[in-house]
Order: sequence, then structure tokens, then C-alpha cells
Amino acid sequence: MSGALSSVIAMSMLMLVTVLVFQIMDIVWNTQVYGHQEFTRRIEERQATAVDVESTSDTTTDCLTYTATVANTGDTIVTDFTEMDILVQYTDSGENQVASRLVYTSNWTISMSPDSRDPNAWNPDETATITFTLLLALKDNT
Repeated sequence: MSGALSSVIAMSMLMLVTVLVFQIMDIVWNTQVYGHQEFTRRIEERQATAVDVESTSDTTTDCLTYTATVANTGDTIVTDFTEMDILVQYTDSGENQVASRLVYTSNWTISMSPDSRDPNAWNPDETATITFTLLLALKDNT
């Protein structure tokens, strides 16, 4: 009788462990699937986003502040400019290579004119003016 009881307990423990392992595997699988779906969604969103820099110009004599005219040529409406980066790479007046990330509102601002369709949103086919300030002056004639 004790042999039958111990084998029932052993089988019950084996079944319990098997169920727990499969539940953990299911949770891990679902987490991986959700992560992959989120990654795919972000990639698709990025592929629908495109900008075209049409022109840039120096707006001050110290060669630090510039404006760029940029067209939204993609399919994405941009509303949260804090999620955007401006990356600049240039040679400064001391012949040093500079590569830096400019921070929204601290180093750059954006304006759309006219902005009649959706105020404060950069819609597809709209052109924006981005004003940015470099940390170091550009080398002359570059």
C-alpha cells in the first residue's frame, strides 16, 4: 500500500511540475511574441517616416545659428518633437571633427508656416523651418 501511495505522490508531483513548466514556457512565449510585434510596429512606423532637407543657411555672423528648410516627405504626422533628434557633424574652427546630438528646445526649434491644417503638427507634404545652434563654430568656407 505504501508503494502505491508513494508512486501516486510521485506521479502527482511530476504532473504538477510539468504543468508549471508549460505555464512558464507559455508566458515566456507570449512575452517574446509581444516584443516582436512591438518591434515590427516601430520598424513599420520608421519606414513610413521620411524628411528631405531642402536648404540650410547661416543666420548669424558668429557661424553658430542656422536654419534648415525640411519637408516631411513621408506618411507620418509628427507631433512630439521631443522624440526627434538632430545630429550634426562638421569641422570646427579649430580643425576638430565634431559630431553631436542637438536637444529639442535647448539647441533647436521647429516652426511650420503656414500651419493651417493641424496646428502644432508636422503633416506629410508640409515644410518646416528648423532653427538650430551649434556648440562650436564651423570652420570658414565649409
